[in-house]
Amino acid sequence: MTIELLEERVSTLERELAEVKRLVASPNRLPEPSPLPPPNSNWLDSVVGSMSEFPEFAEVIRLGREWRMSQRPADDEEP
Repeated sequence: MTIELLEERVSTLERELAEVKRLVASPNRLPEPSPLPPPNSNWLDSVVGSMSEFPEFAEVIRLGREWRMSQRPADDEEP
């Protein structure tokens, strides 16, 4: 590895470290676009309904309901 390549890599690392330090110093500022939800947001709001456009969604819901119902005790059994 040449000196020039090492100097370039160190320079890149220094720039990236400076960016990380800037982000850590300001936790409410995320780079755009960020895959992370905004601070203080309810992550569940971004998940609910996110799969509803898939054709298999209704079948998944039906099977989940069927399984949950199978886990309930029968009416004549004590819980």
